[in-house]
Amino acid sequence: MKLSYECDELIEEIKKDIAEFGTTDKAYAIFKEIRGATFLVNYLLDEETVPTSEELKGGYAQLMTLQEILDFLEKQNQII
Repeated sequence: MKLSYECDELIEEIKKDIAEFGTTDKAYAIFKEIRGATFLVNYLLDEETVPTSEELKGGYAQLMTLQEILDFLEKQNQII
């Protein structure tokens, strides 16, 4: 089965954040399982504040650099 998760808007948003904060700043990436695959569906720039259950909405968070998040988003935007 081929899956992709359209995230063009999120990619554009993180590119703007990278331009402002740099590639090495960290953020919480929010992941969710959808149809048996795990997708990055959002991120939170405030690395000091652990995401709430409301922000996670059944998913989980992982602290990553902005560049790592961008790389992940670009990969998942393709059919996998």
